[in-house]
Formats: sequence, C-alpha cells, structure tokens
Amino acid sequence: MLRVAITSIGIVSPLGLELEKFWLAVGGGESAFSAIERFSTAPYGVYRAAGIGEFVPFQPPKAKQPWTNTRATQFALMAARKAIDNSGIVFDETVRHETGVALGSTIACQDLVRELDVQGIAGNPKTIDPLLFPDASPSAPSCRISLQLGVDCFNTIVSNGACSGLDAIRHGALAIQLGRARMALAGGVEELTRETFVYYAAMGDLAGGEDSLCRPFDKRRSGALLGEGAVVLLLEEYEHARARNARIIAEICGYGACYWPPAGAKGASSGDGPHFAMRQALADAGIDRGDVDVIFANASGSVAGDAREYSALAELYGEAEMPPITAVKSSLGELNSASGAVQAAICALSLRDGLVPPTLHYQEQDPACPVPSLVKRPVKRRLEVGLVNAFSTTPGSGACSSLVLRAA
Repeated sequence: MLRVAITSIGIVSPLGLELEKFWLAVGGGESAFSAIERFSTAPYGVYRAAGIGEFVPFQPPKAKQPWTNTRATQFALMAARKAIDNSGIVFDETVRHETGVALGSTIACQDLVRELDVQGIAGNPKTIDPLLFPDASPSAPSCRISLQLGVDCFNTIVSNGACSGLDAIRHGALAIQLGRARMALAGGVEELTRETFVYYAAMGDLAGGEDSLCRPFDKRRSGALLGEGAVVLLLEEYEHARARNARIIAEICGYGACYWPPAGAKGASSGDGPHFAMRQALADAGIDRGDVDVIFANASGSVAGDAREYSALAELYGEAEMPPITAVKSSLGELNSASGAVQAAICALSLRDGLVPPTLHYQEQDPACPVPSLVKRPVKRRLEVGLVNAFSTTPGSGACSSLVLRAA
C-alpha cells in the first residue's frame, strides 16, 4: 500500500492557537488548567478545566446560521483552515476533489441539543427552530469543514469515545493507502459544555476540588480534569508530498484497534485490550517493541484506567526496558474524542524535534502502576518511532486504539 505522511497540523488549544506556540508550551511543561468561568460546575464538585478563553471564530455568526455559535464547529473549522494554510498547498478544484475529511467527535455540539430540548419543552415541536437540527450532532464539525472548505472526496465522523481521534486518522490514512484519496484532513474535536460535565460526573471519573490536579500514574490521582479544543492533521500520500517539496513532519506506519471486555467481564484481564491494540499496531508497522523510542500514554489520572494501561505496558515489555513514557493529558486534560489526535500531533512534533514533553504533577509512585521510565521533565534525545495510545475508561466500554508514527 501507499505510504502516508503528516505534512501539516492545525491546532486550537488553551495553550495556543498557533502550532509552534502550542508546541513550545507543551514541550516546556506548561499547564492549561484554570478556573471554569463560562458556567457553573459546582453541582459536580469540579472547578478546573483546560478551557479556551478568548476565541475569535473562523466565520462570524449570522442570523440564519445558528451553527456558527457552536464552539466545537468553530474549533474544527479553524484547525482545518490552519492545517491548510500551513501546508503551502493551493486548494484549487483538483485538490479539493482529492481530499477527504475524517474527524473524531462524540459529545460535541451539546449546547444546540440542549437548546432544542428547551424549545421543545417550552412550546411544542412546531416552535423548534429547524435551522438547529443539522448541527445538533457530533457530525456537524466534519460536515461544516467539507461544506465551508469545499473538500468532497469523502466525509466521515467517528464517534467512538476516547479512540475516535486515532480511529479518524486511521480512516483518512487508509483512504490514501488504498489510492482513494490523495490527501485527508483528519483529527478530532470536543468542547466543554455543562452536558460534558454531566456525562463525566455520571461515570464518577472526575478529579474534584478547587485545587485538583491531573496526576497520571500518581498514587494520589483521583480522576481526570477535562479539556477542549481541536486538531487537524493534513495527511498526504508520501511521494506526492515529496514531489511538491513539502516538509514531512512524520510518517504514519502502523495502527491497532480492538473492542475488549473491561476487567471483571468473563475471560477478560485488566490489560488485554490495550495490550492487543499496541501489539497489533507494532505488527502493522513491522517493528519490534524495542524499536519504540517514546510512548504517549492514554493516562488521564483515572484510578482504574491508568492501572489498566500500565498492566498492558508491563505485559508488552515484560522484563525488557520500557522506552520513555509521557502523559500529556496532565497538561491539556481529557479531550475525549480529540485526545488521541492531539497526542498524535504532539508525537509527530516530538519526532521532528527530538523532544519528549513531560508528565506534570507526578510525585508519588503507585504500586499498581510503577511506570519506571515516566518522563517528568522535558527530555532531548534522538527519536525515530513513537507509539500513541487511546483507551476508553468509560465503565462497560472496551474500545482501544494505538498508532505508530515514524520520524521523517
């Protein structure tokens, strides 16, 4: 099959709306968390998140386009536009017909869903604004990218929780590998709404308190802190990128995914799913575990989720030395569907610059997940291969995905 390169990245994040500013912050160990001010989260005992403050929309709202008020859609549009602008490609009619969109999003656009409910309860179905319907679903951001930017080779939304971003990248890459597209805009998006906190509070997986921290793998971890934003990678057929002298950031080499019953289900062990996904990704890339130079862990501070991932890593490496492992959700929060895509973007930048960003707030080792090679400070070293993990920590879910990237 054809090779797939990452040639551009567009980012919308609390740590920056420009890629290099964002990378400088993440690589330097900055934290994106602050007090939640847009709405009250007191009922859930959570007061901090990695939210985006001032934000100028890609397209100003219009009276007959209420979708433009949806943050998730605007995040995705801006990230896609930045990926295109940073690529150096002129998106003419030919390029648009050769480019597709694959985006991961599961709980985006919930503000519009709530507005529909309010209108329906306050009046009757005839009083509901019909212009809200097309954008009151997680598929709206990917559809609006295609409509606004005119790319029409394919359009796909992946709503698979924490694995959605990596799965969307896989979908875009596979279309290129099979010769069905020349390029793809692939990534993920999520936004913070009241409904987001209702969702996570119901799972009991949020770190509460006004001074709470996101502490992946730490003994004192008590849950995740949430984040929001979008990332879009421009995926490109490798030889096409070389022919136009594009700067290749990294290459997509392998992917693994599965649905595996969580711990407690009949015949399941705690690390079965994550271990299978990582092993499958390495096999798909044609590399050995020892070839991996850095692992971007899924760890978010989830008590059970972090221990499950460590169990899988220990099973994969056995007595062998683990490569450096970092958990960037300690800086950016849990972005659900967008997390895997954001970590893939950071991994690509790490491979480009030979820099492993740190895991923040780690102080006390947990016997349940004593990660021996956890990176606590920025580390400069030669990097050739990176592994990115995205595993669901939702009770009852067993979705697991892993992606292998190689330096250009």
